Amino acid sequence: MDQILPNRFDKYLSLVLSDDADAVTKVSQWFQHVVRDKGLLHFESDLYFLQLRGLSLNLRLENAWLRCHDCGRIHPEALADSCPACLGKVIEADADYLDARTGFYRRQVLRAFDERTLEPFGLSAAEHSAQLTGQSDDSAFNKVEEYELRFQDVPLDNQPPIDVLSCTTTMEVGIDIGALSGVALRNVPPHVANYQQRAGRAGRRGRSIASVITYAHGTSHDAHFFDHPEEIISGQVRAPIVYVENQQVLERHIHAYLIQRFFHERVPPDPTSYDLFGSLGTVEKFLSETHPCSLLRLEAWLDEHATLLQRELNGWVPRYSFGLNETIAEVDTTIAEAIPGTKARIRAVLPVEEYAQRETLADLERESIERRLRSRSWRRSSATRSCRATPSRPTSSRSGSRRAAGREIPPENAPSTTNLSATFSSR
Repeated sequence: MDQILPNRFDKYLSLVLSDDADAVTKVSQWFQHVVRDKGLLHFESDLYFLQLRGLSLNLRLENAWLRCHDCGRIHPEALADSCPACLGKVIEADADYLDARTGFYRRQVLRAFDERTLEPFGLSAAEHSAQLTGQSDDSAFNKVEEYELRFQDVPLDNQPPIDVLSCTTTMEVGIDIGALSGVALRNVPPHVANYQQRAGRAGRRGRSIASVITYAHGTSHDAHFFDHPEEIISGQVRAPIVYVENQQVLERHIHAYLIQRFFHERVPPDPTSYDLFGSLGTVEKFLSETHPCSLLRLEAWLDEHATLLQRELNGWVPRYSFGLNETIAEVDTTIAEAIPGTKARIRAVLPVEEYAQRETLADLERESIERRLRSRSWRRSSATRSCRATPSRPTSSRSGSRRAAGREIPPENAPSTTNLSATFSSR
C-alpha cells in the first residue's frame, strides 16, 4: 500500500487520533479495504487513478475555506485543525487572501453561473505524455495514440473528440496531431530551437491564422525573454553538438548496441508477423528461462561472445576528440566494463527480484508486478534509460568546433542507427 497511501498518512492519522495506535491501525486497515475491494481506485500503467463513478463535484463558492499557516495550502475541510499535507496548523482563510490565491478562477466560475452572461460550454482535455504509452491487451492503440486520433476528430469507439491536449516536451518531434489553431507554452523554452519546434506546430496545413501564447515565470531566464521576445522567437539556432568524450553517453550507446546484437541473433524469424514487440515477447517471458530471448540467455550470450563484442566495440567507439584535440583516455576502461555494466543495468531496470518473489507479494503489489510482467514496453523504457543522455560540457576550458564522431568509422563496423531505432522504438 506504500504506493497508494500519502507519505504522511500514518503521521496524520496519529495526529488526528491523538496517537491512539489501535485506532490508527483500524483506520489504516479500513482504508486498505476500501481501496482494494470497493473499486475506489483504477489501476492502469502502474499508476492508480480515482474512479469517477461515485464522485460528485460540490461547489463551495460562498462557504468559508481554511488555509495552512505553515505551507499555505487551502482546504475545504480539516480534521483536528491540521493540514493533511504538512501537519501544520490550519486557520480560516480571510476573503482577501482567498481572492488573491483563487480569485482569477473563482470569478470565472461565478460569471458562468450568472444568468446575465453567456451560457458556459465544456472543453474536453487530455494528457499527452510518455507515461501513457502502455498498451492494453484489448485495444489496438495505447492511450496516447487514442488521444492523438481523437484530437484530430477521428471517430474512435464512440468517444468524443478532444479539444485540448496537455503535452510534455516529448511532443517536439515525430508526432502527428493534425492542424492546430493555438499553442500555449507554460514557460519559456530553454533555446530558440526548442521554441521553434513547439510553437511551430501552430498554423500548419493551411491554417492562415494561429496563436502562440508563452507564459513567462519569474525566473531570470523567462524574465529576460519576456523583455526581449525577439531573441527566443527569431534568434539564431545553435547547431547540435555531440561530445564524443562524454563516457556516460558512450556507455548508454554501448548498452543499446549489445542488446541489439543479441536480439538480432536470437529473435525467432516469423515472416507472417510485422509486430516487432510481439516477437520479442513480454517482460515475463524475458525473465523466464523458456523464451529464446530470456535474461539468462542474454547474460550467457554476452559472456560467451565477450571477446568478439569487445573487438566490435573497438571498431567503432571514438577514441579521439577533435574538439579537445586529444585522445580520450577513458575509452579502454569503458569498453572493458561494457558487458558487466550492461548486465547490471538491465537488472536494475527490470523487476527481477519482484518476479522471483511474486508468489509472496500482497494483493496490490502482486497485481502491479503481474501487469508489468505482461507488458511489452520494457525494451522501450530500458532503451530510453540506456540511450537518452544530456551530454555535459567537458571541464576543460579549451574550445573549438566539435564533431559528432571522433574519427571515420568503416560502414561495415559502424552501429546501425536504423536498426537501433527499429529495435528500441515502438513508433
